[in-house]
Amino acid sequence: MDQYPTIDYRLLVDNLTTAILLVDCNLNIFYLNSSCEALFDISLLRAAGQPVINILHAPNDSFNTLEALNNSIKTGQAYTRREAIINVNFKDMHVDYSVSQLNTGRSYHPLLLIELNPIDRMLKISKEENLIQQHQVARQLIRGVAHEIKNPLGGIRGATQLLARSLNDPQYAEFTDIIISEVDRLRNLADTMLGSRQLPSYELVNVHEPLERVRSLIVNQTKKKIKITRDYDLSLPDVKADRDQLIQVMLNISVNAVQAMTENREFFIDHQPELMLRTRIQRLVTINGVLNKSAIRIDIEDNGPGVPEEILESVFYPLVTGRAKGTGLGLSIAQNIMHQHNGMIECQSYLAYIYLGSLTMSHNKIWVIDDDRAMRWVLEKTFKEEGFDVTSFEEAQSALDQLQSNAPDVILTDIRMPGIDGLTFLGKVKGSYPDLPVIIMTAHSDLESAVSSYQTGAFEYLPKPFDIDEALALVNRAILHINKLQQQESAKVTPIQSTEIIGESPAMQEVFRAIGRLSQSHITVLINGESGTGKELVAHALHRHSPRSSKPFIALNMAAIPKDLIETELFGHEKGAFTGANTQRQGRFEQANGGTLFLDEIGDMPFETQTRLLRVLADGEFYRVGGHIPVRVDVRIVAATHQDLEKLVNDGRFREDLYHRLNVIRIHIPKLAHRSEDIPMLAQHFLARAGKELGVSPKILRPETQEYIQKLPWPGNVRQLENTCRWLTVMITGREVYPEDLPSELKQIPINKSDDQGQAQAGIDRVALHHWDELLAQWAIQKLKNGEMKILDIATPMFERTLIIAALQQTRGRKRHAAELLGWGRNTLTRKLKELGMDSAEDDEEEDKTVLAE
Repeated sequence: MDQYPTIDYRLLVDNLTTAILLVDCNLNIFYLNSSCEALFDISLLRAAGQPVINILHAPNDSFNTLEALNNSIKTGQAYTRREAIINVNFKDMHVDYSVSQLNTGRSYHPLLLIELNPIDRMLKISKEENLIQQHQVARQLIRGVAHEIKNPLGGIRGATQLLARSLNDPQYAEFTDIIISEVDRLRNLADTMLGSRQLPSYELVNVHEPLERVRSLIVNQTKKKIKITRDYDLSLPDVKADRDQLIQVMLNISVNAVQAMTENREFFIDHQPELMLRTRIQRLVTINGVLNKSAIRIDIEDNGPGVPEEILESVFYPLVTGRAKGTGLGLSIAQNIMHQHNGMIECQSYLAYIYLGSLTMSHNKIWVIDDDRAMRWVLEKTFKEEGFDVTSFEEAQSALDQLQSNAPDVILTDIRMPGIDGLTFLGKVKGSYPDLPVIIMTAHSDLESAVSSYQTGAFEYLPKPFDIDEALALVNRAILHINKLQQQESAKVTPIQSTEIIGESPAMQEVFRAIGRLSQSHITVLINGESGTGKELVAHALHRHSPRSSKPFIALNMAAIPKDLIETELFGHEKGAFTGANTQRQGRFEQANGGTLFLDEIGDMPFETQTRLLRVLADGEFYRVGGHIPVRVDVRIVAATHQDLEKLVNDGRFREDLYHRLNVIRIHIPKLAHRSEDIPMLAQHFLARAGKELGVSPKILRPETQEYIQKLPWPGNVRQLENTCRWLTVMITGREVYPEDLPSELKQIPINKSDDQGQAQAGIDRVALHHWDELLAQWAIQKLKNGEMKILDIATPMFERTLIIAALQQTRGRKRHAAELLGWGRNTLTRKLKELGMDSAEDDEEEDKTVLAE
C-alpha cells in the first residue's frame, strides 16, 4: 500500500489565508502564521512571548476576554466570538474568532488555537468584486456607445471631403475644414472611451523610474508652484509591466490631484499645493479577488480638497468625475490598465493607492548560517516567500566547503556558533570573495561585535531581535549593491585627471580664464570668496602658471597669527631685536623672494601692519624688526579674504590706499551652492582620494544621493564636502552611498533649492528631458486637431522664453554670457527680453566690477 507523503504541517498552516494564533498556558503568544503577521503588522520574532490580551482586547469592549481564555486553558472548552472588536495599530477592527484547546500530547502544557477572520477584509473583498463587476458592465456600455458614435463619423468625414473637392471653392474650404476637424475631435473622444487597444508590452521595470518621469512632467508643465515630496523604498524589486502604461496611470492620477488643488482658488490662496509620492511593499493584499502574498504599493497623496464623498465609491466608473471640465474617462482607463497588470487602484479622499501584484521572483541565492533552528526556519521561510533561493547551514564549515563550487549572492551569518565563529567565517569569505555581501547577525549586540564586524568587511550588522521586513530590506539592498558592482565591472572608478582645481560650471570657467590670462603676469591679485571655497588653491594655480613657478610659494594666514607676532612673521627680525631674538631670522617676504607670497585673510591684518605692507608694495623694500638696513625683495602678492574689504574701508578698519594697491585684479570664487553642477565631480574626487589614503575601495554616490547633495546649501563650501566624503569613506559599510547614509546634520538642513527649481540639474530627471520633442509633437498635434492656426506664433515665444530662462540661470543672471550660450549677441538678448515682457533689469554691476583681464 502506498504511503502518504510526509506533510510539513507548519508550512501548510503558514499558507492559510485564515489568521492562526497559538497561545501557551500563560496566555502568551507562542506562534502566529503569515496571515496573522499581516493582520497585526507584527513579525513572529517580535510577537513571541507577548501577552495575547494585548491583541484580542479593545478598551471599549465589555467582554471579559482574559477570563474566557483562562477558562479555555483550564477546562478545554471552546468558544466563538462574532463581530468582536480588536485594536490593531490604534484602529478598531471587526473580526470573528474561535478559541479551542490544541492537543499537543502534553496535558500539562496545553496550547490554545485561535482562528481569526477579519470581517472588514471579507466585506472589502466582496465590495471589490462587486465594483469590478459593475466597472466591467459600465465599460462594456461605454464601448458600445463609442462604437455607435464612430460608425457614422467615417461617412460624415468622407462626405465632407468629397463636398470640398466638388465645390473647389476657397470660400467654402473654411467650413469643410471645421467639419472635418470636429469629426476628428469626436473620433478621438470615442477612441478614448474605447480605451487602449494595444496589449501591454511587458518588461522589467523599476517603479521609481516612471514615478520620476511623472514628477518631472508635473513640475515642468504646472504653471503654479507645487511642492512634491518623495518617500521611496529603494529596496523594492522590479515588476513586469508596460513602462509607458504605468506612466499613463501615474500621470493621470497625479494630474487629477494637481488640477483639483490648483483649480480651487480658495484652497490655493490659503495652502501651498503638496503632492506626496510614496512606495512600499504591501503584505497579503487582495487584488481583483485574488490574495497576493506581497505587492508593490504606490501612494499618490495630496493636500487638496479631496474627492467628493458622493462619488468616492464610483470615481473609477466611466463618465464619473468630480471636476467641472473632466470627461470622467481618465481614471476609468487607468483602472482598466491596472487590471491588465494584475493590479488595481484604490481611492480615498486625499490618497490613491496603486497596487502591482506582478512582482518578479528574484531567484537570487541566499545563505543563512545560524545554529538556532528556529531562526533558520523563520529566515528561510521569509526569503522563500519573496522568491529567493535559500540554503540554510547549522554551522559555518559546511558553508565554507560549498563556497568554492556554488557561491551565493548574499550570506547572513550569526557570530557565535559552535566550531568556526561568524567573524572567522567572514574573514575567510572576504579573502576569496571580497565583493560578496555578508550580513552579520548577533544576539550579543555590543560595541565590540559591531566594530569587529565592520573591520572584517561585513556589508551590514543586524542585531537580534530584528523585524523580518528589516532583514528583507537589507538583503534586497545587498543584491542591488552586488548587481551594481557586476554592471560596472567591479565598479572601477575612473580617477579624475586634474590635480588642480576641479569644476566645469560657468562660474569656475571664469576663474580658469582669469588664471590663464594672468599666466604671464606679475601683477597683484585679490581673491575673494567664502571660507572653504578654495582660495588658496587658486593662489597656488596662479603661482604654478606664472613665470615665477620655479621660485618659492609662501602662504601666511593673517587670522592664525597673534597680533604682536605678525610683523616678525612678515619681515623677520635682527638678532637682539627683542627678548629671545638670539639670532637673525628671515621673514616671509625674504623667503618668498623671486616667487609669490600668499596673504590669506588679509582683512584680519592689524591696521599698523597695513602701513608697512603698503610701503613694501610701493617701494619693494622693508626693514626687519630691529633693523636699520633696508632689504629689497621681488615678490608677487596674492591676497585673499572672505570679508567685504569695501565695508572695512568705510568702517575705518582697512586702509583705502592699501585696498586699491591690492585690488588691481580681483577674482571671485563662487560658493559651492552656486556651482552645484560641480558637486558630483568634486565628491567623486574626494571619495577616490579618501579611499586611496585609507586603503579601501572608493565609495560611489547613488544618482539620488548626487541629486540630494546638489541641493544642499553647503555653508562650509568645498571644505565641508571634502570632510563629508572622508566621513562617508570611514562610516559607510556598503560601496554605494544612499541619501539616508549621509551624516544626520546634512539630512536636517533645508535644501538650497525648491523642488521645481532643482529639476533641470537633477540627473534622475534626465529621463524625462529626453522626450521633450515627443511632448512638443503631442502638443502640436492636439492644437491642430482643435482647429487652431498659426501655432508657431504660440510655440516660438514659449520656446525662446524657456531657453532664455535656462541660460540666465546657468550664468547666474549674466546676460552677456547667457547670450553667448544661446548663440546670440548681447543686443539680441536685450531685445528678446523686452519683446517677451521679461524682466530685463538684471544688475550687471558685479559682473563689471570683477575684472578678469578681458
